[in-house]
Amino acid sequence: MRAIIFSVAFGLVNVVAMPLHKVEGKCVELKDFSKAQKNVILKAFKYGLKSGYGYTMAAIAWKESCAGEYKMNFADPSAGIYHAHIPGLLKKNNQKDTGFMRNMVGELLIRDDEYASQVALDELLYWHKVRNGNWKEVIKSYNKGFSWEKDSERDKMAQNYYEDVARRVEALQAYIPKYVATLSKQAKNDKALLFLGKTPQLAHNPAPRTPSPKPYNTQKPHTQTKLALQTRDYQTRTATKKQVFMELPQDLDTNTKSHSLSNPKIKKQNPNTGEFYLLQEH
Repeated sequence: MRAIIFSVAFGLVNVVAMPLHKVEGKCVELKDFSKAQKNVILKAFKYGLKSGYGYTMAAIAWKESCAGEYKMNFADPSAGIYHAHIPGLLKKNNQKDTGFMRNMVGELLIRDDEYASQVALDELLYWHKVRNGNWKEVIKSYNKGFSWEKDSERDKMAQNYYEDVARRVEALQAYIPKYVATLSKQAKNDKALLFLGKTPQLAHNPAPRTPSPKPYNTQKPHTQTKLALQTRDYQTRTATKKQVFMELPQDLDTNTKSHSLSNPKIKKQNPNTGEFYLLQEH
């Protein structure tokens, strides 16, 4: 009796010691993923990348198993990081649906992520062909097969599944390039991004814009301005002097002109500027 009580008490202590989100079966936020969860997401992305289902597989792995945290669902039953439906997988491979075979396939899906990824991608590509590349219908069919076409309740469930996966794809579009920026450049033809009208982010930090080339100029800006001012001032002074000497014969009579030329101290006022100029004898 004491051994039983001790065992029960020890089990309760272990349950209490577990993180609350694990006890409740909840998934942490993307920003709080552990290193192991990040690796699951990135591996899923890489596995589906060449087929155009990189972001889709990463989103499904996040949704179905919280990126590998919960690999078994006895209610379906399904297993693996993508929660492949075990009875459907047995039927697809012409295997007998027995308890032993379910256990064997379930164990394989849990133990071997590579195999689980292959099963998930094969399923997506199958529905891609059946649904003529309509990504929304592919995701709904991955969840509910053909049944959502005939049953309104199952159609609603499949629609909710699609919307959830689509939201996760959008979140992962900003998350994944932080860790695999080089690989994210290959997601230009990603089926999910194309369907959702999203532009792939090629890197976390975008490359700086190349400034437009400036016109070639050998002179520095301040030097050019100073030279222009000096030139303009010289031209103004030259023009003023020419104007004064050109107007001098018309402004003075013969006596005044003779007197002014013989007297170097006589000044003449410019009628335009009001300045006085000393007239020198030539």
